[in-house]
Amino acid sequence: MLQTCDIVVDSVGFYDKRQVGWYGVLTNEAQQMEIPCCTWIKPELEHFLDQPSGIVNITAENITQKLEELIVDKNLRIELGKQGIKYVKEVHDNKDICQKILQVYKKII
Repeated sequence: MLQTCDIVVDSVGFYDKRQVGWYGVLTNEAQQMEIPCCTWIKPELEHFLDQPSGIVNITAENITQKLEELIVDKNLRIELGKQGIKYVKEVHDNKDICQKILQVYKKII
């Protein structure tokens, strides 16, 4: 079903401040399929998205505007999709992550 989407809306936690305010597996799955994903990123965590990610940070105040922009602008959706797949390949690459964890283990042992 996800493959049929043009836009994905993930965690909309701005109504419940107990939520983490970050993206999760659904966002990563959308990124891998080159689908722009809207999710709420807490302001204090935004700096961790230090490169284009294809993620659209939505808030209670901007969700309507952001969704309208995505619905109307196909080129924006395509560009965000390209950013998303590049981001997920660079930041969430299993082999790279395993190598980093292995380096940490080697330092500990």
